[in-house]
Amino acid sequence: MPSAIAGTDIIICQSEAANLSGSAENYSFILWSTDGDGFFESPSSLSATYNPGITDITNGQVVLSLTAYAINPCAGNVSDDLSLTIVKNPSVNAGEDVTIAKGQDVQMNAAASNYFFILWSTSGDGIFSNYNILDPVYTPGVLDIQNTGATLTLSAHPNDPCLNIAEDDIVVTIDTVTTIKNLYHKPKIKIFPNPFSDLLKIEVSGFDKTAMEIMIFDQNGHSVLVKMILRFISKNILLRALISVQFKSGLYLIKIRIGDFTFTEKVSFIR
Repeated sequence: MPSAIAGTDIIICQSEAANLSGSAENYSFILWSTDGDGFFESPSSLSATYNPGITDITNGQVVLSLTAYAINPCAGNVSDDLSLTIVKNPSVNAGEDVTIAKGQDVQMNAAASNYFFILWSTSGDGIFSNYNILDPVYTPGVLDIQNTGATLTLSAHPNDPCLNIAEDDIVVTIDTVTTIKNLYHKPKIKIFPNPFSDLLKIEVSGFDKTAMEIMIFDQNGHSVLVKMILRFISKNILLRALISVQFKSGLYLIKIRIGDFTFTEKVSFIR
């Protein structure tokens, strides 16, 4: 009877191939196979190489099997498996470039995945409230202001055994002419939280009009709520409207009209 040992389980990075080292005895020939979508180099060799496919990488794991076929007239083939774990490379998005007024901080809102740890750095002399989280606050330094800005870099360091560090930058431009007061007076509408399950908050600032109309539509375009708020909205006062909703779970479209200004945003309700 033949015997087959596929070898110990293997961990590789997604950009690597797996070098196999099986063993077998009393066989007419051997053959490697996979339950994934990768391919083998020299699949009939005990020391074959496996190149993971896209689905393998997405799933993060695949089973490789070594089969030893019996020598005639013996019957009965023998197989053995090993698990191949594929660690993804890190990815990172530092966010959009931003312009701030002198004296203003920057709230970061980055995204990253498949990392062991992250680290913020700056080309200037400002400081982060926390260098190892995705959403720290950056306070520009004296040199940042003198240079009218700085480049902030987010580095995502990989999980073992990957080696590639992913980096992304945002450029912070400091407007030393526009005051913070004027910057805050720009019309703004913010809807949060999204998704929501109880109260949906609408924060409005910077409008001269006295009335706000709020309309909510379901996925089929049917109106499920119309609300008029008759309250003066000055450039210096934030109006926070709390809308209690009793809808079915799903996506909704919110349309807000203030004078000639119309704002729309999709929100998700989770019961």
